[in-house]
Amino acid sequence: MTSPNFFIIGAPKCGTTSLSHWLAQHPRVFMSRIKEPHFFSPDFPVSEPLTREKYNNLFMDADNCLAVGEASVWYLLSRHAVPQIDHQIPNARFIVMLRNPVEMAPSLHWQTIFNGDEDVRDFRVAWDLQIERANGLKIPKSCRAPQLVQYQAACSLGEQVDRLFRTISRDRVHLVFLGDMQSNPKDSWEQVLRFLDLPPFFDLKFTPQNPSRRWRNEWVPRLNQGYYKLRTAMGAPPLGFGIFRKLKALSVIEEPRPEIDLETRNLLKQAFRDDITLLGELAGRDLSGWYAQ
Repeated sequence: MTSPNFFIIGAPKCGTTSLSHWLAQHPRVFMSRIKEPHFFSPDFPVSEPLTREKYNNLFMDADNCLAVGEASVWYLLSRHAVPQIDHQIPNARFIVMLRNPVEMAPSLHWQTIFNGDEDVRDFRVAWDLQIERANGLKIPKSCRAPQLVQYQAACSLGEQVDRLFRTISRDRVHLVFLGDMQSNPKDSWEQVLRFLDLPPFFDLKFTPQNPSRRWRNEWVPRLNQGYYKLRTAMGAPPLGFGIFRKLKALSVIEEPRPEIDLETRNLLKQAFRDDITLLGELAGRDLSGWYAQ
């Protein structure tokens, strides 16, 4: 049975879906049947729990591929995922997608609304609720895991990469900055191919995936999350009738997220300043422009 030999471990809203989609088109790459199985992160119960057999089956057709991977965006923040992967697959490689947290945090908030994990539409209000939510208060009933609405922790990428480098040697880690991928996707793509020891492949369009979206009917994600939590509490997997997929197709609209005001932007720059500095030191890049006034 083929096992994955590389992992896109996050972070969310940093281009993981796009890179996963591009890699899936490479003839020598196999990406898991489920994009985000989150098998190695039991501390982030955001998807259907998988047995080892079901997880292995995600890669059952990968025998002739050089690179076999999966992309679970909460592995980087998880305290369990990387150590478990390193223990079970000692030579695995890790791709980390990175982004200015001042842009990432509002984008992640908009995504949690779309996913049904957040019920506060105003980003500044949701940001200010983090302390209460860390103490178990005012967490949305439909939220799958309380960590999903801790936006500062989720977007503190310097801290997360620092923890990763304390566990994994740097030669097994490749950092990809979303800004680089947007401005020069071909160069970013070539670097990923070299990191994974893959032959050149350019028969693809570097089209961004997972655009900003909202629901026409906002009860649809809440219904799905309630259904998921009920089935999980009962110890039963989702039935998989495809009803939610049909509702989603009818209810989703592509729409840019609301812009944050200048005061909130400056608040985020201050909140993430030290973490951005740490990330720049780890990546060997000057990222001071991310928090410059």
